[in-house]
Amino acid sequence: MSHPQNPQNPPQQPSGQKPRKPKKPLLKRWWFWLIVIVVLIALVSALGGGGDETSTESADSTSADEQQAGGGEKEAKAEKPAEESAHGIGDTVAADDWEITVDEVEDGVSKVGDEYLGAEAQGQFVQISLSVKNTGSEPDYFFEDDIKLADDQDNTYSADSEAGIYAAKDNILFLEEINPGNTGKGVLVFDVPEDVDPSRLTFAGGLFADPVEISLK
Repeated sequence: MSHPQNPQNPPQQPSGQKPRKPKKPLLKRWWFWLIVIVVLIALVSALGGGGDETSTESADSTSADEQQAGGGEKEAKAEKPAEESAHGIGDTVAADDWEITVDEVEDGVSKVGDEYLGAEAQGQFVQISLSVKNTGSEPDYFFEDDIKLADDQDNTYSADSEAGIYAAKDNILFLEEINPGNTGKGVLVFDVPEDVDPSRLTFAGGLFADPVEISLK
């Protein structure tokens, strides 16, 4: 006579068989996440390398364009002829409260003064005889430092004050005030290298005046 099974007791496994273990989900397996990490690293490396190459190519292209542009500008400057001054020897040039006239230019001078008092040039003296008229309304001094001598290489030279004293008798142009309407005469002396060919004078004028150029050719 068979006895009915108790529903509260689970069925017994056959003797000699182990119970089956439940399978872990894929997301909980360590090797799955290892593969995911490796793939992500590979993607990031690939994207980063491609960006560097693109940036490098872009930078090289930009640098080449800049070099070409710079070369073009230099060529344009080299091909552009030097602008000639609109004023020359004998012309009266107005600048601020002065009118300037270059009367004469003498270069290749080695010494100024006499046997007792004088000055010798380091290279050569360039003597500029000029007239200046005060067109302002007050007495004023004319400053020689406002005038620079220039050559064809755009080198500029300042006047030699000591040599200017010996260059001409009563050379008081830069030592005394000039009254309004009066004209003073004097000589500017520049000590320049022997191989320099003076090309122009530049007068700065007043503080707010534009510089003017006088050609010596």
